[in-house]
Amino acid sequence: TISGSSIVKTANFTSKKFVSMIQFFQVVFLIAAVILLVLNVLDFNKWQEGKKEGSTKPHPIKWFSFILTSIVAVGCLLNVIFALFRKG
Repeated sequence: TISGSSIVKTANFTSKKFVSMIQFFQVVFLIAAVILLVLNVLDFNKWQEGKKEGSTKPHPIKWFSFILTSIVAVGCLLNVIFALFRKG
């Protein structure tokens, strides 16, 4: 049988390798969130320009996807920023 203390000893989540892996993915998700927000802003600006008078072709936008990805990107961005501030 495996005791609970041996599991805790083998799963050392404070090792430098584990912490550096978490920091790497935090940076990856931070960059991805910023890129996604920039792309959503550019897409919204194209849609807004297409609604003006004299525009030849309106730019379609998928609102559900636009809102969902914006919320996920903002949440990811805030999560990473708060995690970085908590660590010091």
